[in-house]
Amino acid sequence: MSIADRSLPAAAACPNAATMRRVLVIGDLARQQKKLLQAGYHLTLAASAADALAIGPQFRPDVVIADAAALDMPVAGFCQILRGLDHGGYCYVILVVQSRDAREIAGNLDAGADDFLVKPVKTFELHARLLAGEKTLLAGGDLQLRNSRLHGLLQQMREAQGKAERDLGDAGRLQRAMMRDHSGQFGDMTISLLLRPAHQIGGDLVGFFPIDDQRAGIFALDIAGHGVAAALLTARLSVHLSASPDLNEVLRPLRGGNAALTPVELAHRLNSILLDEMGCNSHMTMAYADINHVTGRVSMVQAGHPHPVLQSADGSLRRLGQGGMPLGLFSAPEFDAFEFTLQPGERLLIVSDGFTDSADFKGHPLGEHGLDALIAANSSLCGHAFLEALILALNGRSLGKVRDDRSAVLVETDLFRRSCSTIILTGPVPDQDGGDGVRAIPWRLRCELCEFKAGCLGPG
Repeated sequence: MSIADRSLPAAAACPNAATMRRVLVIGDLARQQKKLLQAGYHLTLAASAADALAIGPQFRPDVVIADAAALDMPVAGFCQILRGLDHGGYCYVILVVQSRDAREIAGNLDAGADDFLVKPVKTFELHARLLAGEKTLLAGGDLQLRNSRLHGLLQQMREAQGKAERDLGDAGRLQRAMMRDHSGQFGDMTISLLLRPAHQIGGDLVGFFPIDDQRAGIFALDIAGHGVAAALLTARLSVHLSASPDLNEVLRPLRGGNAALTPVELAHRLNSILLDEMGCNSHMTMAYADINHVTGRVSMVQAGHPHPVLQSADGSLRRLGQGGMPLGLFSAPEFDAFEFTLQPGERLLIVSDGFTDSADFKGHPLGEHGLDALIAANSSLCGHAFLEALILALNGRSLGKVRDDRSAVLVETDLFRRSCSTIILTGPVPDQDGGDGVRAIPWRLRCELCEFKAGCLGPG
């Protein structure tokens, strides 16, 4: 028996041959059909390319052996349509041609055929092509399995990410709820708060609490970082600055008949809590003021926080404090303590470095000079309208790219507030090169949630 007459090996003899036992034969290839059946392949016949394409979705062949003479459409079009059908995997196409013309064979391979046979087809050549197809199909099956597993993992990651984002959203709402009140009135002084995390949660915290009938405490904290750890730390610290006399570090001495903690004493106490009790590796900056709303006398401590800004009745601005050391870094830090009087017609603004570090599209930070320009440009606004105007200007300057948490505490005397206009006023648009020459253009300032009446924390 000649080599050309040898029978095909049984399909089971091929490695993992069950994956390729479905063979679709197009055209009159009777000799090859017989040998394929004898070898155990599952065989289906088609008279033309159109018939094959109609059979394909139901039969889902692993291999197509097509007589080029029987194809009633271009090879490229046939392969494109065939591969577009749902076969459950890759379909290996062997084209049977009449001659060994190199250009014709190369053109057919470029058109989408995987391999070729030349008539008359010899059994050993068919066997070689089927083995080559088997290797390709096994590799494709393995790749498909890997892709399927990868798709499953990606789906699990999407679900986990979605859950994490929902959890972070809930955590952000809980964190904002730690600001029990967004504004407060003490005598003829009004306190307005703003908190804008860079992401769902952040590391800034602002608030106030009454100390006695004449005094109130205001605070602004900025934890290093603005992720989950920073948010958890702010949650812990919010307890130590709550309105509860049993929990608030400033008020707790009052229970034993002692005086409330001074600003410097509070700074040392919180520094000790960070280093000794919490045992964390983070640090924070703080500005805390003990304000007598009857006399206007303010006792304040600055611990690495940006300088508070005092705006006088004539619109002039003055920076307060010398800086001081952050909390949580040193066991015996030096803080900057100072006193001043908040006169009628003045207001005090404390912001986090998310304001001064806010960069424009060129990467230039706003800086203290730029902040002064924004304050001056919005001098006729007060309360939450003023704070929202600053945020609006920062967002416009940075094209909406927020990289750090932004928080602020604003203390205004009633005389200052009576000099302000309301709601529909000018808003600042700082120059993109760093804040020089700030100009005012008309803006209609409006909060979707509270119309600036309640000082909500919403994104409006």
